[in-house]
Amino acid sequence: MKLIQKLSFSSAGFLTNKLQQDHRKRTEYYFGFQGIYQSIIKVSVLGLTALLLGIVKPMLFVILAFTSLRFFAGGTHMGTYMKCFLITILTFVPASLAAKYFSEMAGILFIIASFTISAAPVALYAPKNSPLNQISAKKARMLKLFSIAILTFWFVISVCLYLFQQTEPAISVCIGILLEVSSIIPAFEKLYNKFDKIGAKND
Repeated sequence: MKLIQKLSFSSAGFLTNKLQQDHRKRTEYYFGFQGIYQSIIKVSVLGLTALLLGIVKPMLFVILAFTSLRFFAGGTHMGTYMKCFLITILTFVPASLAAKYFSEMAGILFIIASFTISAAPVALYAPKNSPLNQISAKKARMLKLFSIAILTFWFVISVCLYLFQQTEPAISVCIGILLEVSSIIPAFEKLYNKFDKIGAKND
């Protein structure tokens, strides 16, 4: 988005001038401000949508489960911010709505199935290595262990929530985990890549 780029450039220039630093620092600040402004817009839109649709609680748990596992397990990234923004909206909003209206009777079966399905991909494919951030073998093993630990943590939390009759957040956790796991599975990665290529200019 050009607006974010302009804001980031202006902010980076202002900060560099104030601190009397060179253009290399301005470039670092530029990408840093881009991340901040992009996150603000994404969170604002998700928050407003959640308020309008009455899905604040499930949205919060979907995001918490997704981001905590993604921090260690990694996953597919879109080529542009706009595509990342769109895929986030198109997955998180329906996921939160599904959690809100999920049948309580099928809750425990869904929880068990979700984490059973997620265990193998996390063990096999996490962490998902990024071309921009290559991971050493030692670090990869550590991140895999953390990913498995996070998955186990959320399984226990979701079961506890369900037992205390908090089906909505329990299901939200499961869906958040499934969304993140889908981004590290090769078959789903191909689907995300196809979405990423929509509208892309041929070289």
